[in-house]
Amino acid sequence: MPKQRVRWTLLEAVEALLPSHERAEFRRLNDRFGGPFFFSLDGCPMPGDAERQRYWDLREPRVAELLTSLRSSEFESSRFDADRGPLPIHAQAWELFEPDIAYSTASGEGIKYVGVRVWPVNPTWASARAENECRAWLVELVEQGYVPTSKDDLWREAERRFPGLSRRGFDRCWHELRPTEWEKAGRRPRSKASSGQD
Repeated sequence: MPKQRVRWTLLEAVEALLPSHERAEFRRLNDRFGGPFFFSLDGCPMPGDAERQRYWDLREPRVAELLTSLRSSEFESSRFDADRGPLPIHAQAWELFEPDIAYSTASGEGIKYVGVRVWPVNPTWASARAENECRAWLVELVEQGYVPTSKDDLWREAERRFPGLSRRGFDRCWHELRPTEWEKAGRRPRSKASSGQD
């Protein structure tokens, strides 16, 4: 049986487009500022503290990226119709429609779509994105001079940080980026003194 594709709300799609290390912060800020009263009539954030601006700075580039992906058919979308159920939204429609991520709606030209769902056309999109993020993270660790205790420990941490990352994807990153010091990473052999042998 073919694997069912994940269909995101617009908010979930924006979150999926964020680098994984920014997702928890985005969720926290969205819970605080993501409602309809956060924005002024011109669509810009209302004057306020630095957290509001940070939310805007996380959100808006991803909304723009989502729109670009929808317009270029990298993502597909549907809307909900009470009589007919889910119906496709064609890529050209996104030239006229603007998304409202708080309510997962899209409107334009006097029309409003509700129950909007989006998903990547390429089913490996999430794993490819996770692999790229893992690669950047490993480069950062190498530059910091970090030496892992073992490859498996590093894999477990990468798997936790980058949802969608496969072991094979991690291994590709590892083999591409590991310095020679990491070759020796792993369980250290016990010395005779610590093993209780004479």
